[in-house]
Amino acid sequence: MKQWLFILFFSFSSGYIQAQVGINTTTPNPNAVLDVHSAFAGGGYGGFMPPKVTLAQRNSIVTTAADDGLLVYVSFPSGNRCLQLFNGATLVWEDLKCFDGPPSVTQLRIFGDYVNNQPQYTFSSGDILYRNINLENFTTGSTSGVCSGAVNRVQYSSIILHLISSSTSQIVVHGTSSGTGRTLTNIETSTTLNGTYTSVPGFTSTSTINSAACGIITISNISIPANTFIRFTFSGNINLSGFDIISP
Repeated sequence: MKQWLFILFFSFSSGYIQAQVGINTTTPNPNAVLDVHSAFAGGGYGGFMPPKVTLAQRNSIVTTAADDGLLVYVSFPSGNRCLQLFNGATLVWEDLKCFDGPPSVTQLRIFGDYVNNQPQYTFSSGDILYRNINLENFTTGSTSGVCSGAVNRVQYSSIILHLISSSTSQIVVHGTSSGTGRTLTNIETSTTLNGTYTSVPGFTSTSTINSAACGIITISNISIPANTFIRFTFSGNINLSGFDIISP
């Protein structure tokens, strides 16, 4: 392998030559300037590793139209990684394939006390909680039965969340209950608060919320875009402390 790397380096550093270069092969394709085979002479297989750069390093590359086709593998601060190709016609790096980083989690917790009996509660993320489509006021919040870092809670068997800030593939409901075995019976979505709500197909929910012990209900197998109204229906009243919104 080292011998072939030396030959490759020598070929590119010795000026123009009319020849093909083969790595792990003595018979490179006659139409290829560089022909890389995956099989090692001593056994086993390998692959092609493109140049790896961070976003800042990629941005430091001074590119022109002459760099059309330049290939790099970029790591973004978000954790996403993309194989990118430079388009010399538009002078833009374009994604060939991207891999997501770890999912982001937005914690929505109830801190308001509803002393003014408002029809909605706005989380710090901008997402909004409604009691129902009729814009009935929340009753005064309570500090009894809160959990998961919340300060207050609301107690209902159905609640509406206007998810504004992000899309989600999983939702975790946090709370306690005044009874045992509280479960999610339905999750529905609508594009407007008082519009038609449609059940989310194929969703799954695990766990139950039982009495005073802080519990969670995890809702999975969903794909809900941002700016969606989500109605949760439970098998009985729960003391809702908040949600975890998990984005892909």
